[in-house]
Amino acid sequence: MFGRKKRNYKILDIQSGSRRKIGRTLASSVKGPTPFLIIMPLALFVIAGVVLFFKSYIRTETYFNIRKVIISNNHFYSKKDIIEAADISSGQNIFSVGLKDISDNIESLPNIAAACVTRRVPDTIFVKIYEREAVAQVESGRFYLVDEEGVVLEPVYNIRKEDLPVIKGCEIAGLAPGARITDPQIKLAVKLIAYTLDVMVRAYVNPRDVDISDDTEIRMIINQGAVARFQRKDFDQNMEKLVNRLVKIVQDSIQRNKTVESIDMRFDRVPVKFKEKDA
Repeated sequence: MFGRKKRNYKILDIQSGSRRKIGRTLASSVKGPTPFLIIMPLALFVIAGVVLFFKSYIRTETYFNIRKVIISNNHFYSKKDIIEAADISSGQNIFSVGLKDISDNIESLPNIAAACVTRRVPDTIFVKIYEREAVAQVESGRFYLVDEEGVVLEPVYNIRKEDLPVIKGCEIAGLAPGARITDPQIKLAVKLIAYTLDVMVRAYVNPRDVDISDDTEIRMIINQGAVARFQRKDFDQNMEKLVNRLVKIVQDSIQRNKTVESIDMRFDRVPVKFKEKDA
């Protein structure tokens, strides 16, 4: 009747557990940070010091001085020309010279499109040259060689080179080796000549001169003196189609054993004139 009240052991256990957790937290705060939190920053500091020391050592140690510079794939410029342009000297530390700086210096030479520069420990710099190739010559007082990007190359000639087509009918100032042509008409003529470099095109269309003196048309003198005339308007967009059509016309004339005198590509139905003996 007057029995003893039952205690809520579940509630007491929870409270007891909370006290134990708080006790562990307090104990941890008394002990301080774990060894990991101390060792990690110290390790990073030591590693950074070693790296800085190593960098300083290899940049000053004479064992890593440049003793050899190996140039490959160069044709127009001599090894001496390239080394002078690169501004590399014997005795420089191989790690203190910037490879990008060397390639930029070499690429400042007009006839060089790219220079791949690498180093080999302990003392060698390798330079592989990629030279620009002339595809045409611009006649403007003198004859200026240009590559397919319109970059003026060395040397400049007083007389035409017979193995390269000439872009004529232009007067442009400021042409010098290393300069890039910006005149849109010359750029268009260069693009036309570059397109004919395809072996399937050059077999039938071998340009000798490209005349851009007329504002309305482009005249190209091809093999055996035949004249191909193109409408200047929209020529850039239609160049591939027109040149391929020209190739087929020349190919057909060869198969028929006829010599072409002129081909007027300005019309949809292309007028073709043959030399009198073949007419």
